[in-house]
Amino acid sequence: MKAWASTFFFLSLSSALAAELVKGKRYDFYQTNGQNVVGAELVDESDMDYTVKLPYLSKPLRISKKNLIKPPRDAAIENQPARPALRWGKELRLNTLVGYTPITLGPLRGIFPSGFHAGVGADWHIFAPPRWGVRALSVLGVFSQYMNQPRFIREVGLLAGPQFLLFASKEQRLSFTASALTGVAYVSLRGYTFASQYAVFAAMGALRAEKSVGPVVIGLQVMINYLFDESLNFFSTGLGLSVQYALSSH
Repeated sequence: MKAWASTFFFLSLSSALAAELVKGKRYDFYQTNGQNVVGAELVDESDMDYTVKLPYLSKPLRISKKNLIKPPRDAAIENQPARPALRWGKELRLNTLVGYTPITLGPLRGIFPSGFHAGVGADWHIFAPPRWGVRALSVLGVFSQYMNQPRFIREVGLLAGPQFLLFASKEQRLSFTASALTGVAYVSLRGYTFASQYAVFAAMGALRAEKSVGPVVIGLQVMINYLFDESLNFFSTGLGLSVQYALSSH
């Protein structure tokens, strides 16, 4: 049995070594004597050996195939850093937000030039570390009001979407994020002679600078909010202060 296994191993190794490599590429060669040749450029190949070139040797070097303990490996693949394993994050943060809306855009800008907004929600840090730039999934309940007595627009909405990590410094416990949220908003609109309530599509984009202080994260946020239906096309900007509290950690 041992003889059969040895023969099978030898034949498998010989077959693998027999595969012709690409001249001009770099390979790693591992030998039985421990004299491994790493990152060598393949110059030529015969049935018995490889001829390779190293930048620090003036003459090519011959490596016998029978002295190899495993097939040559592509140096670019062999030396490629391992990609971090994908792990689901466990951190959940409660998120609260209050702010001022200094600029509005759209047909109603002249009536409602400014307002204020607030929100409460949660950020689940879904990937650890972030993957494809995504750090967390956010769910946010929002309230906005734009007042010009007796006229007003009030919005109550529920938005969700990804949060992207733009920059992070572990030493300073500082990070910058961007969020793209979409959802539905219930809008109450009152004019001089009418009042209406209806649900519309809503979207929000936000940039936030965060500073961690223990389990609390304090953030400064710039956002733009968008409401749309056939009768209402309303943009609003926002400056806000956010406070997050880590309910659970990594």
